[in-house]
Amino acid sequence: MLGYPTTNEYAFSGGAAQNFQGGTVTWTAQAGARIVAGAIGAKFSSARTLGNATTAELATGLGGRYQGFRNGFIIWHRTTGAHISTAALRAAWITAGAETGALGFPTGDPRPATAGSTATGTVQDYQHGRIAIAADGTVTVTLDPPPSAGPPSSS
Repeated sequence: MLGYPTTNEYAFSGGAAQNFQGGTVTWTAQAGARIVAGAIGAKFSSARTLGNATTAELATGLGGRYQGFRNGFIIWHRTTGAHISTAALRAAWITAGAETGALGFPTGDPRPATAGSTATGTVQDYQHGRIAIAADGTVTVTLDPPPSAGPPSSS
């Protein structure tokens, strides 16, 4: 599965890690050894600020996958790809019904709120809306309007 090592073991985020042909193994005394591979592993390779993995890769509803890290999560679905989520954004997403709720899966990584947003802080886009978390911790969930059915037909 992982293939041959491509690096020696190295210190990483309060623990250790080692890269392999097919992913990375991270280790801490608290979480033990965790494999990070596949699409989640590819995202992890570009986002090492997440720190060591704290869970194995787990299934979500509707065919998605996620993995917990010291500083957040990576959530994946075949139609949206792998995206980082902070603990606060993921908690708000779960409160809103997670992937089976009205928002669906994340479609982008968290980003700073821009002028005109409902909050200054952090925003994450989802299949059918977005979650904004203001600097004071206020959470705003916005759903996209449903697609228009077009003008009424004349009989």
